[in-house]
Amino acid sequence: MLAFQLRSAKLNGDLVPRLALACSHVVIDKLVLNFKESKLSWLYNTMGYLFQTAVRDYVVSTLGAAVNGNMASLLTPLNGYLRPYWPLLLSNVAIPLEKLPSTDLEEYTVLLGSEGKVPVGADFVDAEGGLTLVALEDGGALHRWNQSAPEERKVKTGDLLYQVDGKCGEDMIQALDKQEVDELLFRRAATKGAVIDWDEAMFDSGPDGE
Repeated sequence: MLAFQLRSAKLNGDLVPRLALACSHVVIDKLVLNFKESKLSWLYNTMGYLFQTAVRDYVVSTLGAAVNGNMASLLTPLNGYLRPYWPLLLSNVAIPLEKLPSTDLEEYTVLLGSEGKVPVGADFVDAEGGLTLVALEDGGALHRWNQSAPEERKVKTGDLLYQVDGKCGEDMIQALDKQEVDELLFRRAATKGAVIDWDEAMFDSGPDGE
């Protein structure tokens, strides 16, 4: 079971709505293991019966972690698809944008244009929901962007890259490796110096059920 909620975030300095995960629960009432076509099937089935609760709990936990760990791959494109429909949706729920709970995140767009033909010039490490920027190289495309970008859209170490040319997840990494990159989307903590758990801030995911 997945439950979503409306939240707000800042995109390029403007307040925008965001669909976030309120909670997720994986439920398996009963798990039956049945082994066949083996001389030891009777032993495997006996062990499966004795430990079926433990196996069920493990499967529930593993599936729950997989759902939460990959939620960014669902929500990032989903929020993109919803963008033109937000005014209609907000009018139907009759909640002003300013009243929505905040994600405490700032998002911003980097448009490289002709600079995209130059190597991005940045080092990233894997993170939940994307890649965390750990270093910028002098002369790279992102370094050049920073020289003329407004302060709120300057790329800084610790920011999370979550979309490249409309792609996220593994597709984003492949797009980043291409010779030409045009649009990159980043997010950072709205409060300077704050440490953000990206999953909890963006997705607010709850515990897995049994």
